[in-house]
Amino acid sequence: MNDIDFDRRTIAGTRCAECAQVHVPARLHRCQRCGSLALTSERVGLQGVFESWTSFANADPGHDEFALGLVTLDAGPMLTVRIRLTQSQEPCVGAPVTGWTVRRPGAVDQFWFELAEGELAQRGAA
Repeated sequence: MNDIDFDRRTIAGTRCAECAQVHVPARLHRCQRCGSLALTSERVGLQGVFESWTSFANADPGHDEFALGLVTLDAGPMLTVRIRLTQSQEPCVGAPVTGWTVRRPGAVDQFWFELAEGELAQRGAA
């Protein structure tokens, strides 16, 4: 599973062949839900919906705010992530979000998300 090629809009995950549970980040040994060893590598898209958040105002008024929040990915897993907000945006539960990974050598991958305003009407969250 170490040979998965990351891009900015997907992350390495695994899917259990027994119960179909998707895990992010990838589980190396066994399914967290059923304990099966039958896991396959899968690229998981970073699209989902807002579940909950806590926002932090930036001390510099010229910069965007961000929030720490829970996002349920369309593939099923829930992640705790950073969510970028512009000063005019108000997050709401159920709002669609899209994310990307930030990779830095020697550091843990970070996930950043932002509101996917163009998708609000399509998903009925407007």
